[in-house]
Amino acid sequence: MPSLALHQAKDALKPQSHPLSTLEQLKKWSPLDKKDTANRAQPLRARPIDPNHQQLVVCHDMAGGYKEDKDVQGNNYKKIYHLDYWQYVDTFIYFSHERVAIPPVQWINACHANGVRCLGTFLVEDERGADELLEFLHGPPDATIIKDPRQLWNPFYPDKLVDIAVHYGFDGWLINVESSFFETMPPPVFMAQQLSKQVNYLREALHMQIPDSLVLWYDSMTTDGVINYQNTLNASNAMFFDASDGIYLNYWWKNTTPSEAVQEAKDRGRRAEEVYFGTDVWGRKTYGGGQFNSYKGVQDAMEAGASSVLFGTAWTYEYFSGNKDFDDAEFKRLERLFWLGGQNEEFPIVNVTSADDDKDEKKESHVNETVLDPAVFHPGVGAMIRPAPSSNWFATWFDRGLGDAFYFHGQVSKRAA
Repeated sequence: MPSLALHQAKDALKPQSHPLSTLEQLKKWSPLDKKDTANRAQPLRARPIDPNHQQLVVCHDMAGGYKEDKDVQGNNYKKIYHLDYWQYVDTFIYFSHERVAIPPVQWINACHANGVRCLGTFLVEDERGADELLEFLHGPPDATIIKDPRQLWNPFYPDKLVDIAVHYGFDGWLINVESSFFETMPPPVFMAQQLSKQVNYLREALHMQIPDSLVLWYDSMTTDGVINYQNTLNASNAMFFDASDGIYLNYWWKNTTPSEAVQEAKDRGRRAEEVYFGTDVWGRKTYGGGQFNSYKGVQDAMEAGASSVLFGTAWTYEYFSGNKDFDDAEFKRLERLFWLGGQNEEFPIVNVTSADDDKDEKKESHVNETVLDPAVFHPGVGAMIRPAPSSNWFATWFDRGLGDAFYFHGQVSKRAA
């Protein structure tokens, strides 16, 4: 959760990870200007996984991002969000409502130590985002002029995104365009075509620099150049699917959607696992209800052969952290219930908002709207996912990177002041 103000002031001189808030900052970014060499990440550890297996992606969105996790050299906060169930995760996305969300180095290192790819996010939204979307497409005024009059897109900003990923050592981007093109000339439908070509360029350029990289497109803009969430893969968003490594579908899909979307992907010569079905862990009209029922969306997507994205898994921390008895032990218990499941009576009571947004109805229920006999085991998300296979070795230091001391060879080398 957000740091105390006095801590924030005290930490001002520490090396920190940070986003780029505007396109102007992205334009000016250069690895030669960076003094934050401590943000360089460790390499991605190889994980022996069938490349064609279905993927689980965690899209991490917590309190706007860049809170305690921005401190490159750690901090002394007693409570901090962390992820312990890496064995179920294939890719981790650091999401923030900044223009360019560069993953903090601690997250990149945690991902890479567990063989998990780590992605940043490029985001435009609202009217301000529409202006910057145009500049992103065309490049800044002083960018190299493209001589082909039929090409309106410029590689300037995609090249910047590639350079950033290479410099900080992470593995790709989520492209989240939630601003429509203006109703001017050229028409939005043509601009959308140009944008898809630019996304394809980003994918190819990134793969050349980072072979195992990934570019995901979020299901927002359609071929008409406007924002219209499809909640499936169809002719209205397939152009962007074709230009990327996969599509991250919006959350309001139905039980028949996975099989339909998988067939659409196969008809286009793509693999089923390149379609990623979103589940919003906070609920908000998501398929299956989210919260402790987030396993439902993952289950139905996986059964159809598709992949899944869990958005906002820090819900177990953010939602419950206001409780007076919330501590690290309680957080670990909630995480266990979310990922591994448990008896129905173990689950806390949560407020559930009606799926009908027009009604401000709330009710309290165990594990969202599901009513189970207390003797029945309520599954967690992990039950729907094949755990990552490992080699024939096992190593652990029984260290989750938390605590108030540094140890070397089992001996305390430094304690917190």
